[in-house]
Parts: sequence; structure tokens; C-alpha cells
Amino acid sequence: MTRRAATLIWAALPATPFLFAAVAFDQARPPRAPELVGPVFWLAVAASALNVALSRLLPARLGPRAANDREAVAFSRLLVGFALCDAAALAPLVAFMVTRDPRLLAVVALGVLALALLYPTDRRWERARPAQAGGPARAVS
Repeated sequence: MTRRAATLIWAALPATPFLFAAVAFDQARPPRAPELVGPVFWLAVAASALNVALSRLLPARLGPRAANDREAVAFSRLLVGFALCDAAALAPLVAFMVTRDPRLLAVVALGVLALALLYPTDRRWERARPAQAGGPARAVS
């Protein structure tokens, strides 16, 4: 059931940026300080890239290296990765609301793509599970 729950959560998360995009388009205003559009764009790109990088690096470091409840650890690790990718898609939407810079929509798409690539396949699920107690530790990819 745990992997099934992870798959359902994974499937629901891409809707968040798309639903929030409706709000972002409605609330987007011309920038009060046009000179800040460039720096805000690059700040959003950096925040998004950092979240995607953390979604790939951080989960493997979470939880015990060996555990009795391997399914729960795998679920937690994948869930952290999903959340970081969702944040990678939402940060540029907030910046879009402030700047109306259409380039940010491409950054949103990259965050959603990063989430799509974290689909909990058999291989990814197995790699997210910690080693059995007394066994060698594995990394998550």
C-alpha cells in the first residue's frame, strides 16, 4: 500500500503548479520596479535549480541506512523528493506574479518535468528502500 500511496501523491502533485498558475495569471501585475525583473528571474531560477538538486541528493540521506520498515523509509524519501520538485515549480510562479516575466513559465515547466521524472518506478522504489538490518546501505537516484 505504501508504494501505491506514493504513486497517488506523485500523480496529484503536478496539478498544484497548474492550479496555482490560474491564480498567478490573475494576480500578476506589471512590475513596480522593472529593474528588478532580471534579478528576480535569476533568483527564481536559482531557487528552482536548488530544489531540483536537493530532490535528487537529500532523500538518500534521510532515515536509517538499515530499517525494519523499509517501505515507510522509501515512501518518506520519495515524498521529500516530490515536495522539493513541487517547490521548484511553485517558486517561479510566485516570481511570475511579481514580474510578469514569461520566461519563468519555462522554469515552472522544468520543475514539473523534474517531478515527472521522479515517478516511483520499481527500480526507484527499490533504490529508495534502505538496506535490510545488517546489510549494505544503498543510495537513492
